[in-house]
Amino acid sequence: MLQEKKSKRGAWIALGCVAALLVLVIVLENTMQPTSMLFTVLKKGAVYALVAASLNLLNGFTGLFSLGQAGFMLLGAYTYAILTIPSADRESVYYLYGGSAVNFSLPELFGGGTVGRACVSVLHALGAWVTVMDINIGTLRDIGKQFNEEVNTQISNRYNLKKLLPEIDVVYNCVRWPKDATEFMIDREMVRSMEKGSVIVDISNDVGAIETFHETTHDDPRYIEEGVVHYCVSNIPGAIAQSTSIAYAASMLPHFRSILNDGVAAACAKDGFLRRSLTAYRGYLTHEETSAIQNRPWIRPEDILGIAGEKLDPAPAATGTKSSNFIQL
Repeated sequence: MLQEKKSKRGAWIALGCVAALLVLVIVLENTMQPTSMLFTVLKKGAVYALVAASLNLLNGFTGLFSLGQAGFMLLGAYTYAILTIPSADRESVYYLYGGSAVNFSLPELFGGGTVGRACVSVLHALGAWVTVMDINIGTLRDIGKQFNEEVNTQISNRYNLKKLLPEIDVVYNCVRWPKDATEFMIDREMVRSMEKGSVIVDISNDVGAIETFHETTHDDPRYIEEGVVHYCVSNIPGAIAQSTSIAYAASMLPHFRSILNDGVAAACAKDGFLRRSLTAYRGYLTHEETSAIQNRPWIRPEDILGIAGEKLDPAPAATGTKSSNFIQL
C-alpha cells in the first residue's frame, strides 16, 4: 500500500512539473520574441521533457522520476539553437557567438522550383535555417505557407544576393538559367565575398548561372575556387544505380500508353505538358527556346499536329524566351 502511494505521488509530481513547464512556455510565448534563442531552447526543452516524462510513466509506476533523458535532449536542443542562429543575430543573442565558441551558422540558399522545394523539405526537417530565393513572389508565398512561415523567403535579385552570400554556408543552385542570358546570376566577385570553406552545390549545372562553375563528375566531384568548395556534378542521382531511370520510366509510362492508344495528336491535345515537351515532329522544329537560341525557324506543336482549333489542355510556358521566326506551311 505504501509503495502504491509513493508511485502515485511520483506520477502526480511528474505531471505537475511538466504542466508547470508548459505553462511557463505559454507565458513566455506571449512575452518574448518567438525567434529568440532562450525561447527556442525552453520550448524544445518542454517538448523533450514531456517525452521523457511520458516514457518514464509508461514504463510503469515505479516511483522513480528521472529527467536524465530530458537533460540529454535539452543539450541537443541547445546545440540546435546555437547552430541555427542567423549570422546577423549572432552578437545580439549569444555574446560568445562572434568569438571562439561557435564560428559558423547554417543558413542555405535555394531556388523555389521542384528541386529547390525538395531540398528545403529535407534541410528544414533537419533544423537548418533556410533562405529561399525566387523571382516569383507567388512561389515564395506558397513556400512560406508550405513550411508554416518557418523559412526565410526573398526576391532573387543581385542586390539581395550580394547582401546574403557573405552570411551563408551553403548555396544550392536549383535555378533553370536561360541559355541566352548575358550576365551571371552569381559572378566571381560575389563568390569571393563568401566565407572561406563555404560550399556551392550547383544542381542545375546551367552554364552562365555561376561564373566559377565548371562541370564535375562522381570520380572527381569537387574543386575549390576563390576559397569556396564547388560541387557541380551534372547527374547527382547517378551515384545510386537504377534510381532516376526507374523514376523516369514510371513517370513516362502513362504518356507512352496515351500515345499508343490515342495517337500523338490526341495525346498532346489532352495533355498540355506532353504537347509542350514536343521538340521536333516530322522534320520540323517545334521548340520555341531552341528556335530563339539557334536562330532556326519553328512551328507551334498545335499547328503541325493540326489541333489548333480544338479544345486543348493548357500548360504554362516552358521558357520566357520568345521567337517569332515561324515556319509558314
